[in-house]
Amino acid sequence: MARTGLLSKVLLVCFAGLMLKPCFLAPKLRADAAAAMLAAAVAAPGAAVAEVPTFSFFGFGSGQSDAYSQNDNPINPYSQFSDGSDTVYKARNPDEVDRRKKALTAALTRFENTPEYIKTKQAQALKGNLLQAGGSMKQDMIYFSGDEGSAAYTKAREFSQKVSTLGVDGGNKQWAAAQEVDGQLCMPGHETNLGELLLTAAAKKGEGVCLEVDTACYTFAQVARMATAIRKVLRKALQSLELPTEPGSPEAHRRRADEHVVTIVLDRGVKSIAAVHAVMLERCAYNAFDVAEPIEKLRTWVEVARPPVMISSAGVLKRLGLTDIAASLGEFPRVVLDVDLALKKAEEATVPTKAKHDPDDLDRLAYLIFTSGSTGKPKAVMIRHKSALNVVRIWGNYVGLSSQDRFAQVASMSWDVHIIEVYGTMAAMAASVTCPDLVKKSGPDMVSWLKERQISGMSVVPSHLRTMSAAGEVSTNALPHLKILDVGGEALGADVVDAWAPGRRLVNSYGPSEISVVCTGAYVTPGEPITIGGPLPTYSCYILDPKTFEEKSQGEQGVLFVGGIGLARGYLEEEEKTRSKFLEHPRLGRVYNTGDLASVDNLGRINYHGRVDWQVKVRGVRIELEALEQAIAELAGVQHCEARVSEDQRLVLLVSGTSSEAELKQKALSLGRGYVLSQVKMVDSGDWKFNASGKLLRNAVPLEESRSAWHRR
Repeated sequence: MARTGLLSKVLLVCFAGLMLKPCFLAPKLRADAAAAMLAAAVAAPGAAVAEVPTFSFFGFGSGQSDAYSQNDNPINPYSQFSDGSDTVYKARNPDEVDRRKKALTAALTRFENTPEYIKTKQAQALKGNLLQAGGSMKQDMIYFSGDEGSAAYTKAREFSQKVSTLGVDGGNKQWAAAQEVDGQLCMPGHETNLGELLLTAAAKKGEGVCLEVDTACYTFAQVARMATAIRKVLRKALQSLELPTEPGSPEAHRRRADEHVVTIVLDRGVKSIAAVHAVMLERCAYNAFDVAEPIEKLRTWVEVARPPVMISSAGVLKRLGLTDIAASLGEFPRVVLDVDLALKKAEEATVPTKAKHDPDDLDRLAYLIFTSGSTGKPKAVMIRHKSALNVVRIWGNYVGLSSQDRFAQVASMSWDVHIIEVYGTMAAMAASVTCPDLVKKSGPDMVSWLKERQISGMSVVPSHLRTMSAAGEVSTNALPHLKILDVGGEALGADVVDAWAPGRRLVNSYGPSEISVVCTGAYVTPGEPITIGGPLPTYSCYILDPKTFEEKSQGEQGVLFVGGIGLARGYLEEEEKTRSKFLEHPRLGRVYNTGDLASVDNLGRINYHGRVDWQVKVRGVRIELEALEQAIAELAGVQHCEARVSEDQRLVLLVSGTSSEAELKQKALSLGRGYVLSQVKMVDSGDWKFNASGKLLRNAVPLEESRSAWHRR
């Protein structure tokens, strides 16, 4: 996440795990050029870099509190395994050194596979950055191999020489050929369309398990055949409509003339997975509707997206009362495809043997994600293939996903977390296991399901974990296979960390839909400060004054802005909102205003302070509603809670659970003098409303007279 102040003006290149990551960006580098350099290799975020005399380069911690801090040296970053008085390599942790060797070698392999057809408007700056990166890598290899004649050292040297001879003589001279570097370097295998991940997996691991739904297993080859069958029918439908085939010149808030949206209205499962792949491989963008949502929402989406085609099934349409599409939805869609009819010849379908690798696809729309609309009219966020491909690669390395994992598919297809659940898992050629809707809503049932299905990883909101831990034992003894927990969507509390982190890799992820799912992350352990960490590769983050757009100093609160390859094109048909949220900063390039309050500590970690619009004044005292909710939620007897300010400026808490009023009052007052609860309303658990992501919908429960008013003023 953001690094600000003096440090944002210094370029530091460091290696951590599989990643070559510039921690801070020179102000003259645009965000996309910075992203290009970052994208060269992707993996879990390294250690934060602090604006202090010492720091850690290779992921061992802060440089102040970790076991190697006495050996850290800002001049010699290779002193971590050495005595401060010598310059001779002395391995204090051979296993760690061996792991780092392998990681660095793997990263070099990715460099070797980088396509040659790269160009950039920032060619000279990029060349300099890559040269510096190559030099740093070379030193790493000398250090870890201890031998300039080693194969590892030779690879680093060859890479450095290759960069030196690219023939870039000036800033105006571009590298030859086809696509900007930010859309290429981050993609081992060079897929240019998100749907091609399925084709790659089918070619390399065709009989491997791609998806499990209930008791049925589907291999990568089977799902690819299903997608191919649907694609053939979709192609005929599109051709019959005689739609535009030329791209035109779209503005940021519009799609290209040849970018056609296909709405998917299906239950979660293999049919919906096959359908979205068919849509993307046919070079259309998909928009998946959650069939549990009201039809009024679908009508709103269709009005904005204007999809010429919808993919559904007779059974789903009948269940939703959509037997007359024109009467229910209007002019669009013009054609409805029955997925069941399309799949009748799936076994006969011939799957392409390899991905097409068309560079033009990178800038095309991959999907539309509508914001939840919990605070207003939903907006259609337009995400391109290069942004989606980038984030699934980053995320897989960030959480440590392998081909042996079994990752839970819990999210609705209308929520962007499904991108990493489905495609992140597919990129790793791991198995995705669909969690039944009824199971995921129940704490006890969910715990049993995780154990029964031997789930090794899942993405989840903190409140869901809190519900599960309240239902029973969730330690590694109870859930021995569960190793990866990717937590996001809500503020993470210490109670959740204490219950779930021991013995597992718990990562606190942050990212709005507008930056393609996730842009920062932190590995969290009990007893340590809970932050949202730092920016993942290809992202850059800044804490700015929302009025002057100047960077805030260390420790100062400001608004978080994000730049990089993951930024959405904009909001479909929302010109004013696109311009107000996606800004061209004179020094930082194109950035997205998250609307979230944040600050950076002295270790470069980003602290999240809630939404700008959730910071309110009560009787002249500024308070943060989300901070209050997080503190209350940590009480053992609290299931759900929401803090609000009434029209007469009283602080009201809505809560369900068994905690007493005295406990609630004491916890609230512990946050400061402004957190005096004027009213408590006890809410039945069934009265809360949640969106497709599992997040609580604000303002859904009416503020009627409380059954329990223990402190009025």
